[in-house]
Amino acid sequence: MKHIKKIFLIAIVLSAMLTMNACKNIQTVSKTKIPEYNHPALALSTENADIKYPTLVDSAISNPLDADYTALRLTHAASSDYDPYSDDDGLMKLRDLINAKEFEVATEVAKTQYRRLFHDPLFHYYAFIVWTEIEDEEMTDIHSFYYTKLIKSVMSSGDGESAKTAYHVINISEEYRVLEYHELEIVEQNLLEISGHSFDKITAKDADNKTKDIYFNIDLPFSKLVDMFE
Repeated sequence: MKHIKKIFLIAIVLSAMLTMNACKNIQTVSKTKIPEYNHPALALSTENADIKYPTLVDSAISNPLDADYTALRLTHAASSDYDPYSDDDGLMKLRDLINAKEFEVATEVAKTQYRRLFHDPLFHYYAFIVWTEIEDEEMTDIHSFYYTKLIKSVMSSGDGESAKTAYHVINISEEYRVLEYHELEIVEQNLLEISGHSFDKITAKDADNKTKDIYFNIDLPFSKLVDMFE
């Protein structure tokens, strides 16, 4: 299980410097105008996002079929709790308990983190493992459902086949979850800047070793990174 460490902040900046020339070439060759990604949640102030996020969680819990999972994810990204380049303590604790096979304890931790991490597919993946191990079929199905809805929310933002139609993510973990959903393995990952937007271009291979390039727009997490260095 891969997790983003704080040292990744340094690595991603170095990566940007190393790929600068290549990015200039891509901009010159493609001349592609990257469309802006619009959603009402992106215009929320931090204060309003902090207020709205719990109501979106309530909506998803009470009416999961009709909930707006994109609004939920993006509202979190506008909130004061948004920290895309740090490991989350709750997620790390769940991971460690799973590795230690302490599944009963893990269920209690998952319950305490349920609302705060509701937007995160990785949380629901861990919860799915935990309740699968203690053979609670109802809870297993619930977390499988939320995991799928959140992944499909990411995939609804584009098709990942080009920078123009890239998937829009709120953190790098979402990239890995999309790749896992499609049963793809990372071969190479590059940071690109095209038309003022930031992208991860990931070359991945399938079970037949066929490779393809997948583009993820990382404007939201990268802007947070820039703010941290200012």
